[in-house]
Amino acid sequence: METRGDGLRFRSMQLVVTRALALSVAVPAAASFVTPLRYQTRLMVVAAGKHRVRDYLRAGLPVSAAVMAAATTVICLLRLQAS
Repeated sequence: METRGDGLRFRSMQLVVTRALALSVAVPAAASFVTPLRYQTRLMVVAAGKHRVRDYLRAGLPVSAAVMAAATTVICLLRLQAS
């Protein structure tokens, strides 16, 4: 027999899981720091500054790793909050 509180708890847990799933898709899609091919402005900077893709790899990999670590931590905390 389900009580009203159990249904509300399930609904809030489902909302947190949905939010975590949305974050796990949105953050990697927006965090493209490794290559200059994502935005037109980056391509203009490559041409004007005579940068190479290697320069973007050197600067972008640490930033991407930091964003990935932060996103993973937040998503795990959201998931644990639901439990």
